[in-house]
Amino acid sequence: MDIKSQLSRHKYLINIIGSLVIFGLLFYFFDIGKVLEVLSKSNLLFILIAVFFYILVNLAMSYRIQLVLKKLSMDLKLRQILNSNFAGMLASDFTPARAGYFFTAFSLSSRFKLPIEKTILSIFGPQLFDFTIKISSVAILMLFMVSALKVANMDSGLITLSILIMFATIAFFGLLLVYPPLLEKFSFIKKLKIGRKAFYLFHLMQLNSKSLLEIKWQIVGVTLLSWFFKGIEWYFLAKAVGISILDDGLYMVLFMMIFQGAVTLIHFLPIPTIAGGGTSEAAFTGLLVLLGVKPEIGLAFALLTRGIMILIDSVGIPTIIEYIRKDGFSGLLKELDSMESKAQGG
Repeated sequence: MDIKSQLSRHKYLINIIGSLVIFGLLFYFFDIGKVLEVLSKSNLLFILIAVFFYILVNLAMSYRIQLVLKKLSMDLKLRQILNSNFAGMLASDFTPARAGYFFTAFSLSSRFKLPIEKTILSIFGPQLFDFTIKISSVAILMLFMVSALKVANMDSGLITLSILIMFATIAFFGLLLVYPPLLEKFSFIKKLKIGRKAFYLFHLMQLNSKSLLEIKWQIVGVTLLSWFFKGIEWYFLAKAVGISILDDGLYMVLFMMIFQGAVTLIHFLPIPTIAGGGTSEAAFTGLLVLLGVKPEIGLAFALLTRGIMILIDSVGIPTIIEYIRKDGFSGLLKELDSMESKAQGG
């Protein structure tokens, strides 16, 4: 085993330990017995309705990928994409910053012999719209917490700066996809092996980014639809454990759309945990406590949302096994290695 592989494994182990420690602290400070009691008394009908809407979320995400690939002259059936999407979602459930979702692109490329830069574009491009919604949700939620609930000790200046930095980051990566002169300013990264792969990947994605822009409003529409489905999913999961922050059902759905967008952003932060495991649950519980929800109910809700994802995403296990049996990651590495000559027209 080479040094890089050892470091990668050690880093992943640290992420696992990080999540376990945070979960351990949560279970220590909040009575695990009470949390389990809340879960055991959850309304099964509401949970099943939530599962249905989570499946709709994944259908919307798969359709969004289908839209991009079709625009790039690669016409796949929704069912074919859905299998890879679930596999990517499952991989993201167990990887830092949910980076495993890019496995969706690797799987599609391997299964249907598609150029890796095009399948990654079908993931990376729409994800920028997703992050815009999530960061907007953070801004709205913070505004709600500060003004409506009169939450003290919140540094509005620091919050505003953090949100602006996140929006600027999205804008930066968006420009990298569509503005070649900006990418050229980072040509120095080609001196590094991994930097060279990243540079030529973005270069190849730029060649297809015009197609992405031509269907941007369709992507926005499907992204908003999936966000709406996610809000309804969380609404029913909240009802399943007895959470009712707002009396009006529609307002509650709207609140959950904003709440889930803000909290799930933690899953994507590069912190030493597995997909934000533990940290998002802590934020989940803390925010709900401020809204008058009992800690054990808030934590039960957080665990339920993560558990539902992992359970349904497990549908992607056969696709992951197929990928590993077919060519493992060697095929992906060969594809990435070929990008330089492809980008140079070789």
